[in-house]
Amino acid sequence: METILTVTFINKDVRMTIELSGLYVPNRIARYMITTLQDLMGENGLNAVLKQSGLPTYREICPPDNMENAFDFSIYSAICSAVANTYGPRGARVFLIRAGKAGFRNGIQSFIDHYGAGLERTGKLVPLSIKLPLFLKWIAKNYTETSDRIVEVKDNGDHYLYINKRCPVCWGRHVTSPDCHITLGFLQEATSFISNGAQFQIRQITSIGAGDASCDFIVPKRPVE
Repeated sequence: METILTVTFINKDVRMTIELSGLYVPNRIARYMITTLQDLMGENGLNAVLKQSGLPTYREICPPDNMENAFDFSIYSAICSAVANTYGPRGARVFLIRAGKAGFRNGIQSFIDHYGAGLERTGKLVPLSIKLPLFLKWIAKNYTETSDRIVEVKDNGDHYLYINKRCPVCWGRHVTSPDCHITLGFLQEATSFISNGAQFQIRQITSIGAGDASCDFIVPKRPVE
């Protein structure tokens, strides 16, 4: 008889058990999220959050620092749910956006390695209208190739649409409004980087966890004046 692996966590005071998805993000991506939450909350604070939601401790759940595509979507989403259950929508938004920003900052070296250090010297000379869509498409391609996410970017006139068709934040969750705050924080930091510090009013408009077909983010073509 085949054994079905599961993860158990508490969602809005209801203990839930969902099957492990068999879909993965790289260990390093999950590690960035978990270690950032540990930095923000302290190890004891994070352990309390994880324990309350029926998850393993920080040291048990934190994966190794490598790019093996081995951290299951369901565990990733359970951690996001644990933060939301403990701190509520507003508190979770703050923590998880910061985790998303840290994830980009920690992983930016892979971008430099891919495009070459010369990008940093010449980037200011390339118009934002050219480098912003190229960078967003590179992120989508990189995520799709290195994980089981499916991401694409579309030009929608006055904005770009960043579309996550398979989302680890939403896996097995049911939410009333979009709350992929880690992805939002990542995109905020990524667009600030490629625009030499400009800020964009990025917003999430759909969520798989809320019943939509994909998690979509509007990325304006122009930064805030």
